[in-house]
Amino acid sequence: MKYSIMPIEQIKEFVVLNSQGDCTLYKRLELILKHRENVQKKIDELNKYMEHINYKVDYFTMACELGTEKELKKERYPNHFYIKEDK
Repeated sequence: MKYSIMPIEQIKEFVVLNSQGDCTLYKRLELILKHRENVQKKIDELNKYMEHINYKVDYFTMACELGTEKELKKERYPNHFYIKEDK
């Protein structure tokens, strides 16, 4: 479990449940499913940041090729780029 970036408290809970045997299978599954959901949320958030970084790389690569930012088309590179928070 430590390789899945599960918080130490959840790992401890999993270990306790594991020591109780098969009667806790569903509880352990529930714990792992919740952890997977949390990891997916983190991945989604990081993907938003990566999208923004990729936009900036593209923008500045093009600006460097042109030797200026002034020549970039405004419709392709708007003056702002926001990361929307889905909270």
